[in-house]
Amino acid sequence: MADFDDITGWRDELKAFRQSDEGKAYFEEYEIGSGKIAPKMPFENALELAGLMLRHQEIYQALLKGIEWNRILEERPNFFHDHPDYWDLNPVESHETRNDFMDWYAFKSGLPYDDGALHMAEILAKMVERKELPALRSPQAEAYARSDFEIFFEFDGKQSE
Repeated sequence: MADFDDITGWRDELKAFRQSDEGKAYFEEYEIGSGKIAPKMPFENALELAGLMLRHQEIYQALLKGIEWNRILEERPNFFHDHPDYWDLNPVESHETRNDFMDWYAFKSGLPYDDGALHMAEILAKMVERKELPALRSPQAEAYARSDFEIFFEFDGKQSE
């Protein structure tokens, strides 16, 4: 398993992997139209990814910008891309950072690529940050994931202690 304590150079590593034949095949394997469905992500990996997003400063700052963007969209339900302020307020770089980091995590972990499962892990991180869940490794987080994200995650059958 990969060591995620030091993520220095993750962007360059992802870029090189995406350009390789192995990387191209990895990201295309379960694309729509491939006829293949990615296996579920182990819940432990979802927790690890969400924890990394909360722990590493660059990713955490991108996560906070995504939370703020979601707040703006919730407060302004008719705020669409054709509004004059939309692109000024939209933190495009933070979206790219989070998406790229999730892609990097997936290939470094050796997980079958499923961007839906990766985004569900991100949602768990956001919910902890917004205090909607007490902690990633809490019975509430597991119960929520089991009820709302069961199509994305594989659980080991045990309940959190």
